[in-house]
Amino acid sequence: MNSCVASRPISRERLCSKIGRQLDVLVDTVDAEGALARSYGDAPEIVGLVHISGAAAVALSVGDRIRVVVERADDYDLYAIVDEAV
Repeated sequence: MNSCVASRPISRERLCSKIGRQLDVLVDTVDAEGALARSYGDAPEIVGLVHISGAAAVALSVGDRIRVVVERADDYDLYAIVDEAV
């Protein structure tokens, strides 16, 4: 079995455990649709991304350190919104 295929369920389970939790991230890119970020310890272009959506996401700047709330996950990425309570 391909090791990537074998690791997919493990990665999904680990990421799904973060749904509903707050996460501190570093913003890498911002465009009209939202932002891409990474959490502490994640290397750019190597591991999964945190996709940030919502109106507050487009107002972010590259290099911002923010807190998000994770709404969903797939095999390798998280999908979140800016935590407005911070």
